[in-house]
Amino acid sequence: MYLVDYHMHSRHSSDGDKDPSYTLEAMCEAALKAGLSEIAVTDHYDVNPLPEGIDFPPTVMSDVYADVMRVRESYKGRLKVLFGIELGQPTQNEPLALKLLDEYKYDFIIGSLHNVENEMDYYFIDYNNTPKNKLISLWERYLEETLTHIEWGRERFHTLAHFGYLVRYYKRNGLGDLISFADKTDIITEIFKKVIDCNMALEINTSGIRQGLDECIPTDFCLRMYRDLGGEMFTIGSDAHYACHIGDAIKDGYERIKALGIDYIMISESGELIKKKF
Repeated sequence: MYLVDYHMHSRHSSDGDKDPSYTLEAMCEAALKAGLSEIAVTDHYDVNPLPEGIDFPPTVMSDVYADVMRVRESYKGRLKVLFGIELGQPTQNEPLALKLLDEYKYDFIIGSLHNVENEMDYYFIDYNNTPKNKLISLWERYLEETLTHIEWGRERFHTLAHFGYLVRYYKRNGLGDLISFADKTDIITEIFKKVIDCNMALEINTSGIRQGLDECIPTDFCLRMYRDLGGEMFTIGSDAHYACHIGDAIKDGYERIKALGIDYIMISESGELIKKKF
């Protein structure tokens, strides 16, 4: 089986493992151990301002590029290594987002939405002290902003990352019943139609399994919705921030794709998505 992991973070990401042993070579070795044929190094770059008190310095993309170019050559013939980026919240700071995309020819570009405008990343929210009506509003705004996010990414993003990202945090904090995909099928239908119209893939992010959600992100409910609407382009990634998570649950993600009647994964060839049979 041709296994790929197209979403992972090196120590250059602000939330990547800072242990000195977590080199890109260590990531490549972990990928080979996991039986992977290809990886995409997709370090974070969230372009929106951070809330006061949050210290997440921006990724130095020139350092990532240098690392990837070095290992790409040394692992040639054993592991294909792509230079990617996870571009977060581009519509919230379009000039910086465009500057980043102009600076390098990325092999793979992930479009991510970690927070709605003028609100903090869902990761940082104090769920115990945030009113439930505010949390419901953040969920609704997330869906609305996702539509804008996708349209901005037309001809720019290769894939839409971890749709429903915030659900992991609501569930972790015992608030999973507060929001429902089934209650929002109208706007989710719009979202998936927009993904298809923009010729963009939908990412299956396997971190949900690792983090105890028992499903990938997006959920099986959403994957079936996307497929029923005619969607057939999937990328897959572990969202690893540590070597031990590289390739994690990738085969599980493939099984979900197969269950939808598809026998290929989308990979990047010279910056263009193409089908690759399992």
